[in-house]
Amino acid sequence: MFDCPPRRKTRASADTCSIAVAKQKIPKVRKKNERLINREGKITPLFFNAQFRLLVLFSIVQNGYENAMSIQRQDTKQRMSRVVIHNDTIYLCGQVCKDAGQGITEQTASMLEKVDELLLQSGSDREHLLSATIYVRDMKDFSDMNAVWDAWVPEGHAPARACVEARMARPELLVEISVIAAVK
Repeated sequence: MFDCPPRRKTRASADTCSIAVAKQKIPKVRKKNERLINREGKITPLFFNAQFRLLVLFSIVQNGYENAMSIQRQDTKQRMSRVVIHNDTIYLCGQVCKDAGQGITEQTASMLEKVDELLLQSGSDREHLLSATIYVRDMKDFSDMNAVWDAWVPEGHAPARACVEARMARPELLVEISVIAAVK
């Protein structure tokens, strides 16, 4: 972004870069007879304290913005990624149980174990859940699913949640969840 002169192995190398950056990007402002950069090329206290801080802040904001705009995908296939991380937010694809031959209680517990594994793998946990959308095949299973859910969610850390009745991709599946969480 800024052109700095080649570094010398001296204490003044950071100041040399600062002077070069200041000469390139910040217009020289004179106050009475003070100069921002004196004849020896040194930064005066007036400049260093006010405008140089703004330049550093701008650089930090810009670097932070570039990092925030990056998207990380994990376990990506043709159709979807299992995990997507963007701007310190983790998005999990829909999670179902490990064994679809079980009842709603076991399928819900197994599904939530998979969510735990993916959250830990992605740098988060149950306490950082932001949102959950739960799909149940039949609302008659709603209370049994909720019993497992209530035991799983840490007290005081319940996410925003929706639960809807839906047809599943396979008829033996009784429950599926989609989760959004914050990075720890």
